[in-house]
Amino acid sequence: GGDGAPASGLRLWASRKLYSPGVTVTHSEAVAGLAAPAVARLHPDELSRLGMASGAPLRVTSSRGALTLLASADKGVPPGLVWLPSAEAADLIDVATATIVNVEVGVGG
Repeated sequence: GGDGAPASGLRLWASRKLYSPGVTVTHSEAVAGLAAPAVARLHPDELSRLGMASGAPLRVTSSRGALTLLASADKGVPPGLVWLPSAEAADLIDVATATIVNVEVGVGG
């Protein structure tokens, strides 16, 4: 933001998540509870570096747009990356280039 906070400059990694809350999942009692809410996954060290906690809202912005998701610590995401589900990431992606996004503490929607 304009408060002098350092830009995070993370590379965006977008992919489909298992049990995304689509029609099949939400209408099947067996797996409906597995449809996790959309989160932004970052390595725990990256969250620490940014001064964020898992479960806290964070704002992800690119030159194309912005969105707010809950942070999730995930050691499977390499430092320097932020993982978003494809559907949520679509509004941020510039298909012509690797998308670099900024991540900051989220404030509301």
